[in-house]
Amino acid sequence: MTQRFGWPGQLVVRAREGLVPRAQEAVIKKMLPRMFNRVIPAFMSKRQIIDLPEQRHFVTFSTYQRRRFLDSPHTRDIVLEVLEQCLTVHRAGCTGFVVMPNHVHAVLFGEAEFQISRFVQVWKKTSSYRLKRLYAGEILRYHQLCPENCPIWQASFYDFNVESDEKLSEKLEYMHNNPVEARLAATSLSWAWSSARFYECGEAVGVTITQ
Repeated sequence: MTQRFGWPGQLVVRAREGLVPRAQEAVIKKMLPRMFNRVIPAFMSKRQIIDLPEQRHFVTFSTYQRRRFLDSPHTRDIVLEVLEQCLTVHRAGCTGFVVMPNHVHAVLFGEAEFQISRFVQVWKKTSSYRLKRLYAGEILRYHQLCPENCPIWQASFYDFNVESDEKLSEKLEYMHNNPVEARLAATSLSWAWSSARFYECGEAVGVTITQ
């Protein structure tokens, strides 16, 4: 069950976690700027996480304070490289994904011992380490972009159990349309950091996709 709190908080949490269209996010940010920009307590975005064998999880996590830490292609490549490594180590599967400049969506599942919380924790921790090394070594404005002790990722993540093929199709379409909604790409196929080209063209997308 989702923790209950007032409607403004619900709107802000959904916007901060990338669960609303870009246009809606801009309206929410304009209406509730103080709430949007402050650090939201962890309990406000917590859901009960249910791990079942082969159960697909639609997960979302955001960069710290929605900063655009993933603006460059290299940073998004790192997130996907770490995802592929985690799939192998945890013997897990990925049905779809998208990496945006300030958040990530993916549909993941695993075998009997699979724990989505542990998987996402390792994915975030490993990618954070690699991203900070990249920033320190290659980005001259590193300390402005990511001050000392600043985390890469917002704490916690959003998890939704996908229990039907209809809901899975809905989540895949939502993910693949993210770059178009954000005006980062003219079509879903022209954004290299999602699974759209696998489904539409049968192309490799940098991560093993299991339908």
